Amino acid sequence: MKPSSMSKVYTPKVLSVRYLKPHCPIRKKAVYTVECNECHVIFEVPQTKISSKRGCFCSRACQHKGFVRTILGPKHPRWKGGSCIDAWGYRCVVVDNHPSGRRRIKEHRLVMEHHLGRVLASGEHVHHINHDKLDNRLENLRIMTNSEHRRLHGTKNLQPNVACQLCHKPFYVNKFRLKNTIHFFCSLQHRSIWDIGKKTSERIHAS
Repeated sequence: MKPSSMSKVYTPKVLSVRYLKPHCPIRKKAVYTVECNECHVIFEVPQTKISSKRGCFCSRACQHKGFVRTILGPKHPRWKGGSCIDAWGYRCVVVDNHPSGRRRIKEHRLVMEHHLGRVLASGEHVHHINHDKLDNRLENLRIMTNSEHRRLHGTKNLQPNVACQLCHKPFYVNKFRLKNTIHFFCSLQHRSIWDIGKKTSERIHAS
């Protein structure tokens, strides 16, 4: 780790020291007068903050400014180029001053935003045509709505050629429903019509 940039920020600037109990030679509690590393305001901190190097800034706002100015981004000793792979397998890049307020943006959404010249809405999804999440070329990307994207990826877990019990129309049914379902219907209306007809036939046979 490079100590040059970090040591300049997290080293307190001590101006003077005064003791709360000068008459006690065994334990003297000291108060340090220090200068803020960011706004140069003079304030006092106890000895514990000096020993742990926490008395460098007068407030959290100044601490954040010093962190951003000195060791954030490419200036950080552990900087790895500003890109990473998230838990879902997408490549994310660091972008400053993005309209969404986020610093880490998915690369495929950023490529589509540069192509369209606007920020993508939350309901707009970017689909990879060849299903490779790391292939973020523009010709491999396609913008679609949330329902279209879910329908496209949902066809992997659907079993085709299931006919409706009433109108015999083929449609897709989730493969997990095939285990516990005997009759399939393409809509709730057809299911209700089938139930009414079944109850009517049972009444006729019972009478």
